[in-house]
Amino acid sequence: MDAESSEKPVPRAAIPASLAGAVPPPALVPAERVLVPFAGEGAGRGELSWGQRAIWSAMMRQGWISIAGVMPLPPGRTVQDVADDVSVMMGRYPSMRTRLRFDDTGRPSQELFGSGQIPIEVFDADDVARGGDEAAAGESKPEEVAEWVEARYRSTPRDFADEWPQRIALVRWRGQLTHMVVVTCHMVTDGVGVEVLIRQMAEGPGTPVTGMQQLEQVAWQNSAAGRRQSEASLRYWERMLRSIPQRPLRKSADPREPRYWACQLRSPAMHAAVPLIAERTNTDTSSVLLALYAVALGKVTAADPVVLWPLVNNRFRPGLGDVVCNVVQSGICVLEVEGIAFDEVVRRTWRAALNAYKNAYYDAEKHTAMVTRLAPDASPDLGVAPFFNDRRPQVGRAEQSAQSVQLTGRQLREAQRGSTFSWTWKKDNPFERMFLSVEDDPEAVELRMSADTHYFSPADIEELLRHMETVAIVEAVAITEAA
Repeated sequence: MDAESSEKPVPRAAIPASLAGAVPPPALVPAERVLVPFAGEGAGRGELSWGQRAIWSAMMRQGWISIAGVMPLPPGRTVQDVADDVSVMMGRYPSMRTRLRFDDTGRPSQELFGSGQIPIEVFDADDVARGGDEAAAGESKPEEVAEWVEARYRSTPRDFADEWPQRIALVRWRGQLTHMVVVTCHMVTDGVGVEVLIRQMAEGPGTPVTGMQQLEQVAWQNSAAGRRQSEASLRYWERMLRSIPQRPLRKSADPREPRYWACQLRSPAMHAAVPLIAERTNTDTSSVLLALYAVALGKVTAADPVVLWPLVNNRFRPGLGDVVCNVVQSGICVLEVEGIAFDEVVRRTWRAALNAYKNAYYDAEKHTAMVTRLAPDASPDLGVAPFFNDRRPQVGRAEQSAQSVQLTGRQLREAQRGSTFSWTWKKDNPFERMFLSVEDDPEAVELRMSADTHYFSPADIEELLRHMETVAIVEAVAITEAA
């Protein structure tokens, strides 16, 4: 590893947000602050689970990470209605009642509370001026205020020892509630866990909460069965890591300040092209996108094999299907791409991804120690490798794979003109070297990438996403013309 990635910050009760460095939103003062009582089962203390330990390690590199959203409210909702729902949510899910405890070395453990109170802040959009801009003087729109509140919540340092994982706000306009803002710490759940929570809350209070909750997960992970699972996964990781040839540390030809840049490519053409490739190769759209990422990364870096770390949500495992917890851990794929037909790359990626999923459940501390032990100083691949996170809901992936829309080769090429690329943020606080997310979009493949410009220049980053799109369209055009 390089000196930067081998330097580990000391854990502490409060850490900055991963969005630090962005333009701060306007200072806002809530019109009222409502304390919502809650009570539920599952109280106790224990170690962090493997998933929690993994996300804690990421937050030590990046700052605290959140899952956030602004939700429009139906007419007639009252503050008491929302408070009642929040009370039920906090009582039902032990993860929502988690706080961290730290020993003398800064190592965190967790405490789940049986009861407490959580604040809901209420902001009146009528009373918020538009940022002091005289040309736009007057009251702000409620959706603007909601976005400002979300940005403020996400960029404010979090106190893990004395703050609940949820920050919740309501926006009111002309006496009526219009929006709810929820920012959840990634320590206690992941994206799929949020989907489960939303679905179960919509089904009503009678829906049972099933599966192993956090402390139950910890107990299983410390059992003989848990240790066997971890040891098998770590043996697989070690084989993969040892198979990677040592290479000089890659340096960017155009390092920038701020150092970390993010961008977005939205491609309607890929939305039509990727399912065609998945059907031809008898795989799935996620494997196709991962293969496109590998091929593009190989082109940009001239590296072969390519090493990728797909994030795995682990909910196919017994007892984890419907848990509102963080159970995501990294898998590893080592993929040869040079001189190999793309269909074969996709098939190999599909098989590699299955092995990655199978071996993405392990003791996160032992994993970190193993990677550190095996990582030669000159090899970035054994440090923090490029991540891949397919954030689309499982239902959305299946629907895209089965979509019936068939475009001709000419239409696919024309659709590429509708693609949009943009830079979204630049910041100096640490982030991963490269992180690609596939976002949920019913009409396009939306790729969001963040990268360290000291390893990947802005031109490299843009070229990588555009090459993914180009390869997808070329392969899909060949399918349509052969039909």
